[in-house]
Amino acid sequence: PEPECKLDVPFTSSVCGHTLRGPCCLALKSRQLNRIVDERSCVKLSSNNKHTLSSLEKKVLRLCPESVTVQREVCGHSFRAHCKNLASTLSKPPLCKDEVSIPRTCGHSSVLPCYRRDEELSPCSEPNDRHHIYPCGRHMTKPKTCAELCRLTLSTPSCPGIVECQLSRCLHTVSVSCQLEKHAIQILPGE
Repeated sequence: PEPECKLDVPFTSSVCGHTLRGPCCLALKSRQLNRIVDERSCVKLSSNNKHTLSSLEKKVLRLCPESVTVQREVCGHSFRAHCKNLASTLSKPPLCKDEVSIPRTCGHSSVLPCYRRDEELSPCSEPNDRHHIYPCGRHMTKPKTCAELCRLTLSTPSCPGIVECQLSRCLHTVSVSCQLEKHAIQILPGE
């Protein structure tokens, strides 16, 4: 067999499309490779976030001093990567740290790094400007945060307000919690 030519020649990488300098034998072998970088110097990172490159593709990319844009299919965000590091970048991509706004059920939104977008959100800490009216309809409170308002609204707690009422049996006036007022003034049958 003929020995491989090691003469340093310029060639266009069939993997990334950039002009490189490398051994003639590598330039010839690289012609058979498929291009993974499109005409806009962009690589699509599939939703499973894994790309495996052949050893020949890796050899060709290691010679390239240029960089490309890697676009994540799963979120649409992109980042720059050097071609010489592309094999390791594609096999173990960095977490997407682009900030995204996540809408909450309360109407507010939280800004998080993209890689955390599917995590459960902590309670909303936005200041609250609305009142919660207790089931009695007479008393209300103004929670400090949106999370406190949501908790009150979902749990429908008893009214903690204090009212004065007249006891039905002896007609004395007493202070009781609002939720107990109807029991204090109720006349029981046979009494």
